[in-house]
Amino acid sequence: MAAFGVFFLIWLAALVLMAWAAIDAALVPDSAWHEADQSKIVWVLISVFLPIVGALAYLIAIRPRLRSRPQV
Repeated sequence: MAAFGVFFLIWLAALVLMAWAAIDAALVPDSAWHEADQSKIVWVLISVFLPIVGALAYLIAIRPRLRSRPQV
């Protein structure tokens, strides 16, 4: 039964991470994506379909570049 609890916590953490990355990416203005030479829809889909790896890649590599751009 303890293995189920650990599996559930890992699954829940992956779900929260995926949702955070996808929602954050969707809320960034299109102008910031354009200035960073990135595609919003691609990163939202990567975050959803590759929950842990895609979300971490977005949060570590792409999000700082988007946040460093001036918001219009």
